[in-house]
Amino acid sequence: MNIRSAFRLPSHPSLAALLIAGATVPALAQTWPPAPLSEATIYSFAGSADGARPEFVTLLPDSKGALYGTTTFGGDGGGTVFKLTPPALGQSRWTKTTLYSFSITVPDAGYNPNSGLARDAGGALYGMTEMGGAKGIGVAFKLAPPVPPSTQWSYTKIHDFDQSTGSTPYGAPIFDGAGALIGSTVSGGAGGGGTIYKLTPPSSPGSQWTAATLYNFTGGADGGSPASTLMVDTGGAIYGTASGGGSGGNGVAFKLTAAGSNCTPISPSLWCETVLHAFNGNDGSHPDSGLVLDNASGVLYGTTPDGGANGKGAVYSLTPPISLSIQWVEETLYSFSGGQDGVNPHSPLALMGGSLYGATLYGGGTGCGSGCGVLFELVPPVAPALSWSENILYRFTGGSDGSWPEGGLIFNARGFGSGSAIYGVANYGGSGFGAVFTLQCARSAREVFGGAQHGACAQ
Repeated sequence: MNIRSAFRLPSHPSLAALLIAGATVPALAQTWPPAPLSEATIYSFAGSADGARPEFVTLLPDSKGALYGTTTFGGDGGGTVFKLTPPALGQSRWTKTTLYSFSITVPDAGYNPNSGLARDAGGALYGMTEMGGAKGIGVAFKLAPPVPPSTQWSYTKIHDFDQSTGSTPYGAPIFDGAGALIGSTVSGGAGGGGTIYKLTPPSSPGSQWTAATLYNFTGGADGGSPASTLMVDTGGAIYGTASGGGSGGNGVAFKLTAAGSNCTPISPSLWCETVLHAFNGNDGSHPDSGLVLDNASGVLYGTTPDGGANGKGAVYSLTPPISLSIQWVEETLYSFSGGQDGVNPHSPLALMGGSLYGATLYGGGTGCGSGCGVLFELVPPVAPALSWSENILYRFTGGSDGSWPEGGLIFNARGFGSGSAIYGVANYGGSGFGAVFTLQCARSAREVFGGAQHGACAQ
């Protein structure tokens, strides 16, 4: 079982056995004011042909406000790729379109897409499946938009994963500056601990994509089982997390650089890895979501679903060194208590106005067995000696609003009313098979936060 499957939710509400026990000490700077956002479910998956369980999905918006994502199950039995079109002026209902259905009876095409999508300049979508393909361990695919008069999207398998390029891809692929797709696999590769791969598009129509392995994880000090969406900086370096390996198997945050003056890889085709931080459990454990960069400061932010002061997960920062001889500095910004403030943050963070936004899988109340999950904001301290503080944006109830969010949050200016809106997905709830939700600012937001404009409510 791969590392992300270990966290996959069962089909029943008894989740206590999945929660990691930890010491009970106060979380940092708990504030937990009343939630200032109003939640609305914009789509509930019905299961079967409609799709089910949008796992680990951060929605992909387009310039017209439409949202794209995947469901791991449903469709023709192997999951779907979907589009949600916002309501027309004066209307309230979003329109859901299934762009492609994966079939478990046609396993060679791949099935069970498990995360988000990437889009190229022409509007084509790219994603991964964790199962199927020629080797049965996942594929990379492309969905090209319809060419009129056709209304059908065109599916192409662009790569079959194998042990050399890695097996079981997780996390949404991303584009580098040259138009190649980059992503991670949780296992396989020369070291057996997963890989970072690169897929280069063909130079001429009809030719094949070219696969290359940029790094092979060993599962030792360099980390293992990378399961997150990666990030590429302006210089071409790749950043990510590995949920295993490192110090005591608690995982690492890493940076990959191409061969050059400061990099001599073990093979000319490979890249060099720098471990930015090896987690020790007290500062977090098993990071399985990607990093977000503050462009102004160069600081990276991320979450771990386990570890921290209470063993219930943490939010951390990584500050870059001021010279090559100095190490990156990790700081635990917040440790979840396991109660009202949330448990096990698997989602990547979003950064807006200096505040961080994310979701916890459990916690927030007594529903759903161990809590139905929380959407949170972390606000930076107003003075260096103070701590980051958590504001709870929403506690899921497990009803029509959804439950157990695992994907990231996005901001989109278009929604049901004026102002900014937050969008995300819940793995369960809705009609029982997951939901897409939006949160918009309530009128009381300024009063709730002492008259200061709330980051998520900024115009």
